[in-house]
Amino acid sequence: MYNCPHCFAPCYSIWQRLTSNRRASIVCVHCGGKSRVSDRARLLEALGAELLGLAVVIAFFAWHWWAVLPVAVGVTVGLIALGDLIFPLVAAEAFGSASDTRRAAAHFWLIAPLALAVVLFLIVTMVKG
Repeated sequence: MYNCPHCFAPCYSIWQRLTSNRRASIVCVHCGGKSRVSDRARLLEALGAELLGLAVVIAFFAWHWWAVLPVAVGVTVGLIALGDLIFPLVAAEAFGSASDTRRAAAHFWLIAPLALAVVLFLIVTMVKG
């Protein structure tokens, strides 16, 4: 069970966490406080998903599909659980608040150069290939 950052009571099971919307806030059944997934946990999941996607594409050509599927599912569940164990839930801010806007800008400036690098890499690879 995951603990509420407001009242520290167990309020959310691992199964609920794996099947829930990643961006939605979580409401504690004990105190009614709203919490969300930590940005660091989301970053760990995003980086892991990129590496997992690359590994699955490579493995798809090297292995049979029935060998790749359980590995991909296991690693995905592991990344989600690892991110939550290392970085617990945090209190949710109101949409459009100063901290929410600052976090969105930080996310954009972290992801935009990475996306640009991937696009440039793909273009160079296609031109050379």
